[in-house]
Amino acid sequence: MLSFLKRNKQPQPYAVIVSGAGVAACTAVLFSAQKNLRTLWLTECEQLPTATNNSAKPQPTPFDSLSPEGVSYLRGILQPNQIAELTLGTFKGVTRNGNYTPFDSILGEGIHLNSQALKTLLIKNIQLHNCITIVNEQATAYATSDTFVAVTTNANNRYKSHWLINGQGEHSTLSQQSSKSLTEDIWVERYIKQTNSQATNTAEFNQTATGWQWQAVDAQHNTCVTKWNAILENTKDKKTREKTEKTDTHTSTNNSGNTKHRYNAKWYKRPDCVETTNRHPPRNLLIGTTYYRLDPIAGLGLTTQLKSALLAIRCIHQALRTPHNSAAFIKQFEYQMETSFKEIAYPLAEIYNGYGVVTKLP
Repeated sequence: MLSFLKRNKQPQPYAVIVSGAGVAACTAVLFSAQKNLRTLWLTECEQLPTATNNSAKPQPTPFDSLSPEGVSYLRGILQPNQIAELTLGTFKGVTRNGNYTPFDSILGEGIHLNSQALKTLLIKNIQLHNCITIVNEQATAYATSDTFVAVTTNANNRYKSHWLINGQGEHSTLSQQSSKSLTEDIWVERYIKQTNSQATNTAEFNQTATGWQWQAVDAQHNTCVTKWNAILENTKDKKTREKTEKTDTHTSTNNSGNTKHRYNAKWYKRPDCVETTNRHPPRNLLIGTTYYRLDPIAGLGLTTQLKSALLAIRCIHQALRTPHNSAAFIKQFEYQMETSFKEIAYPLAEIYNGYGVVTKLP
């Protein structure tokens, strides 16, 4: 009788474990809650950031944007009033090299927002769902069987689930794949300034002989400038290059008093967005920047991170409902993720090739 009781005290496996603390991971957790999936979120944080206690690493320029497609994903997990609260400005189209192209009216508008505020709101909504268990630990290893995946954390705890989502990002300790660089270093500069222009709620992209620049203006005339200069990269002296390349980011202040955030937006990609071990069926999906990163020239903001989270949860939800079709759902997820990458990467590669930047796309 005692052994019977012990067996029944074993915790039931989760439907899905989500590892990571970025926007993609938070979005996956909330999408999972919408499907009422029993979910364990391994946050990697000692304490979750809130409106009153933001323990997240501060971002010098948290200003970001969502395309109309990205806004549609956000509507699936947030209420209209919450999206309105996040919105710093809207834009109905994009001006590229002087030519304005409006969005299709069916798609709606894009929005400018604060990425830290978005993350805080996602976490707030996650905490309202009883099907979500939050553990402030970091997933460090996993092993799969025919039916489950077992995840080990930095606290030496072991959790079992049917599926695993890796949203840890570029330097994932959980992924068994190394990321492959697809370009040389691409040092992008970002800063926010106040503009006296009457134009608000805009998004503008311009190319010159020496590089490119995005300029996004919200409803309060706050302007986020993101730019890259090929000539500057090629002529930068060796001492300066060595100083900035010791880390992925570099912060300084320009003559106007604006804090400039300079970071390496070099492209990378892991070979597969689905991982497995020991020849068992795949049960680990990679989302967001864990799978790949392309730099801000795409102008999509956080859209690809939200999309990857949605695709992963949709795949898992379908596989849990009809397990005998899991392989087909996995193939569909792989196809959608790879297609999304190619649709963005190949046109951007042509732009960079024009500046002499070598891209190594798969």
